[in-house]
Amino acid sequence: MQKCLKSNKGITLITLTTTIVVMLIISVSITININPYIQRKNKTNLETDILKLKEEISYYYSKNKTLPKINKYTNTNMLQKNINDNENYYVIDLSKINNTNLNYGKDYYKINSKDENANSFLDIYIINEQSHTIYYPKGVEYNNQIYYTTMSLDQVKIEDIGISKIEITGDKQGKVGEQIILNAIIIPEFIENTGVIWNSSDESLATVNENGKVTLIKEGKVTITAVSKDDNSVSETYTIDIVNKL
Repeated sequence: MQKCLKSNKGITLITLTTTIVVMLIISVSITININPYIQRKNKTNLETDILKLKEEISYYYSKNKTLPKINKYTNTNMLQKNINDNENYYVIDLSKINNTNLNYGKDYYKINSKDENANSFLDIYIINEQSHTIYYPKGVEYNNQIYYTTMSLDQVKIEDIGISKIEITGDKQGKVGEQIILNAIIIPEFIENTGVIWNSSDESLATVNENGKVTLIKEGKVTITAVSKDDNSVSETYTIDIVNKL
């Protein structure tokens, strides 16, 4: 009877030890498999956030001719910087853009004033004044590398980039006697340019001055053209419908 008990007890201990070892192996295996998944998800979340911010900031900048920014940020030594960056980095002011459903950037809401030193915060988004490159100072790890932004390190200097197109915004319809203000946006927006030359297809219908102010004279359809002063091969047209009554 004693032998039987000892035997059973021994079997129980071996079984228990084996079970623990197997569970540890499984646990380690699961951890190893989960980590790359979490890292990949974190990197995707960062890329999604920056894509949203780029779209919103581009729209804000084209409308206001300034960036949605608050406090200056100088704790940028760790960043792999865009070669077109200047020395000025700012915290993105999320209150000025549609920033719904961002995955990161929660430290923005801890900044109490525009005069506060923001360098102690990492879970925020910052932007460079010149290149408009967006960075996440906290960074996310993926494949043993820390990502602070989504830019490619194989870049072209700003001075080597030419004007690709012109976008014109403004009212497409107006009545006789009115004036319409057109705005020409040079793409890409971050390059320096000397503006555009405006022309009207028919000055008996409408005239346009050097600032894009269109004076509507009589009924009809008129085409307004904006030609880049820096590259006359780049232009854009804009049709306005002129009516007597709206």
